[in-house]
Amino acid sequence: PLAGWDSFATNDQFLVTDFDGNGRDDLIVYNMVDFAIPYLALLRSADPPDVGFTVVVRYDGALPGWQMKPGDRFYVADFDGDSKSDLYVVNNTLTDWPIGYLAMLRSTGTALSLVKRYDDTLPGWDKIRSGDQFYVANVNGIGGKDFYVTNTSDWCTGYLGSMLSTGTELSTGVRYDQTVPGWGNILAGDKFVVGDLDGNGQEDLYAFNGTDYPVPYLGVLRSIGTTGALDVPVLHENTVDGWGAMKANDRFLVGNIDGTGGRDLYVYNLVDWSSKYVGRLLANPYGFQGNLQANVIGKWNLAVGDVFLVANVDGKPGA
Repeated sequence: PLAGWDSFATNDQFLVTDFDGNGRDDLIVYNMVDFAIPYLALLRSADPPDVGFTVVVRYDGALPGWQMKPGDRFYVADFDGDSKSDLYVVNNTLTDWPIGYLAMLRSTGTALSLVKRYDDTLPGWDKIRSGDQFYVANVNGIGGKDFYVTNTSDWCTGYLGSMLSTGTELSTGVRYDQTVPGWGNILAGDKFVVGDLDGNGQEDLYAFNGTDYPVPYLGVLRSIGTTGALDVPVLHENTVDGWGAMKANDRFLVGNIDGTGGRDLYVYNLVDWSSKYVGRLLANPYGFQGNLQANVIGKWNLAVGDVFLVANVDGKPGA
């Protein structure tokens, strides 16, 4: 057991964060289903770190200005730029409540405080719906973390937009209805990860669609200007040099592989070929250049159940 949290349970979920801004990674732990009420706690990393964690504060059933429910989703984001990681919390299940909600919870270093809550609608986005998908990013390179939001299921057409944080509320960045110029229609098969292509501090969307067209597409929806308008400087159709033909089950993780410039991609496919492949796609202003390994990496045999995470394990440039 951890004093202040008690015994860990099957459905405990953990978020890595630096909620006190001291440069050491802490944890947020929450459990929404194993007990009569939901719980969330801030766990500070001890100094020295091998001592473990201490519970700074625990919330039982409710956060400031927010009643916790099983459908809550938490996103770590320093939305006010003070180097303390805050939380966006979203509930858009439309089963816990009849309308969707989004809240901005600021970390004081020892607790959370409500900055703003949005009930039913977001600025420039209209209603919060169950199909909304959120991606934390510094869209315009200014201040704290904002987010992109997409929806391809609840309306007659697909939507993609961004919300910009002022530190105390959200404002409209841009919204694209049905199409993004250079990428095409916003479709159910579009999958997104956040990455900064050119290292300018404005985080972009890397987009992949392997199902809605005769061939797969991989592109970069680059954020430009103070509003985060999008252009598409990179678009690969069907193939990527060094990786070969893209397939529907290609999956991507963002990492600064070579430790320079913008963000690159790890890519893996464990399903579509007789061999299982993992590759690296190094980014440049015009596209990705890849290389791959098959079936065995060192002493590791690739298998369908493998799960990949990006980490800087040696502290050197590159991840």
